[in-house]
Amino acid sequence: MVNALQSLKSDADFDNHTSQITWRAINSLTKDDGAPAIDYTRFAALWDAEEKLPPQEQDLHNIVASFDGQGVTLKTHDKDSEVPKGKPKTSGIQSMAKRAAAKELG
Repeated sequence: MVNALQSLKSDADFDNHTSQITWRAINSLTKDDGAPAIDYTRFAALWDAEEKLPPQEQDLHNIVASFDGQGVTLKTHDKDSEVPKGKPKTSGIQSMAKRAAAKELG
């Protein structure tokens, strides 16, 4: 999967545009390599596990700008693709749930 994402990132950098890829497209690209199907939950687990590694070994963090339930946005040279550093954006539902839980607890 990392190789496929890196290849897409290189293409986007060459063409100087952003690159957003759906989970379906990622799975289509990696199925011939025998990679297991990936979705938001599995990707998030890989993302979190990678945070324990040294920065130079964080392949996904070095390629992916953000991800959500629809897919990933790759880091490219295009200025429109830049997102704030840190955790990827949470969905509106996740944000509402966090606010509701905080209100209930606090």
